[in-house]
Amino acid sequence: MRPITDIRRARLRQLIDELFDGNQAAFAESIGKSRAYVGFWLADPAKPHAKQISHATAREVEAKAMKPAGWLDVDEAASQSVIPDPAILGIALTSVDKVARDRLIRIEGQMGVLAPVVMYAYALAMRTFAGKLPVRGTVRGDKALDDFDRKVAENLGEGIESGSLGPLEYVAGRSKKGPIQGKAKSKAAGRGRT
Repeated sequence: MRPITDIRRARLRQLIDELFDGNQAAFAESIGKSRAYVGFWLADPAKPHAKQISHATAREVEAKAMKPAGWLDVDEAASQSVIPDPAILGIALTSVDKVARDRLIRIEGQMGVLAPVVMYAYALAMRTFAGKLPVRGTVRGDKALDDFDRKVAENLGEGIESGSLGPLEYVAGRSKKGPIQGKAKSKAAGRGRT
């Protein structure tokens, strides 16, 4: 898989070509950025002035360009050349859901944000289960799926938890730093009142 920074740069070029006939200045004006800044996004990453498109900025650009959330993150060549295998996609989605739930993160309504995560999990499932799908309910199948969930957690867990792949909604009472913070706050508040 290509790095997300390369995919975003290529998709941004495609967007500018499609909507503005390659006119970077017109595109920059439409999204409220300077022409120079857009040029930094499109620059060769080896250049010292090159800038990466952050996740938040990518979502902002997509919204202003009337594209669905996650559009800049999808490698067009890969997405058009492969029709997803529904069974493998189901394994990938289930595993991403499990990793998020284990970290007490809600993913409902966040699939646009999690598109790169799901794509990675799908590619990993394709490599892991090439030719032989595990059968849930069998000892061997359950072990294979549990092992796959661990691989996804190892490779994606930190990205999901840190929010580096997007702003994720944490379950009430939890913070990015971990377990419930409410008890410590309520004790401190109680001490202040007495």
